[in-house]
Amino acid sequence: MIRLNKYLSQQGLASRRQADTLISEGKVLVNDQPAKLGTTIDPDKDTVKFLGKVVASNKPELETYLVYKPLGYVSTTSDPQGRPTVTSLVKSSTRLYPIGRLDQDSEGLILLTNDGDLAYRLTHPKHHVPKTYHALVTGNVTPAKLNRLRRGVMLKDGRTAPAQIEMIRPQGNKSLLSITIFEGRNRQIRRMFSTQKLEVEKLKRVSIGELELGDLKPGNSKKLDTKDLSSLLH
Repeated sequence: MIRLNKYLSQQGLASRRQADTLISEGKVLVNDQPAKLGTTIDPDKDTVKFLGKVVASNKPELETYLVYKPLGYVSTTSDPQGRPTVTSLVKSSTRLYPIGRLDQDSEGLILLTNDGDLAYRLTHPKHHVPKTYHALVTGNVTPAKLNRLRRGVMLKDGRTAPAQIEMIRPQGNKSLLSITIFEGRNRQIRRMFSTQKLEVEKLKRVSIGELELGDLKPGNSKKLDTKDLSSLLH
C-alpha cells in the first residue's frame, strides 16, 4: 500500500503537495470514486485516474533540470491567463513540474523535475534548505533594519525564521543585498523588506543549497546529474 499523493508524485504527475491540491479539487479518482486526502492505494489492484485518464503504474526515468527563469514567466505547468511558464523552457518527453515557486516578477534559479521525493525533501520546512537571492532594494537601508530582518519579522502568516543578509554594495539611493532564507513563503522577501519601509525593485535567486546559477543565461537550463543531486541533498 502507498499513499495516493506519493504514488502520483512517483508517476511524475506532481509533487506531493501539488498532488494533495489535485485531490482536494476532485481531479483524482480511485476506482472511479473521488479520492480523499490521506487515501492509500494498492497500485496493483486500484485504478487511479487524473482528469479522466488512467495514471499508469510505471516509474519514469527521473529527471531534474536547473533553469534560469526569466522575468515574466510563471512557476506553474500551465496558466489560464496565457502567460509563459517555466516548464516551456525545457524540452523533455517527461512531464516536469517546478520545485517551489519564483514570482513572475522575480528571476533566477528554479528546479524542474519529475522526482516527487526530491521535491518533497527540498520544499518541506523540516529540511531547512537554504535559498540565496540578490535583491536591489530602494529606501534607507540601515544596520538596524537589516538586523531586524536577520532576526525575523512578523508577517500576516507569522514570524519569519532567522535569515542571513549582507550588503554587497550601495548603488546610489539603492542597495544590492544578498539574502539567504530557509523557508519559502509566498513573496516572502518582498514582504519582509516592506515591514522596514524598503522596496525590493529587483530579485534574483542565485542558489538553492549547493546548486548555483553560475553563468547560465535567462531562459537556459541544464540537466543535473547524480553528483549535482547528491550535493543538493547533502
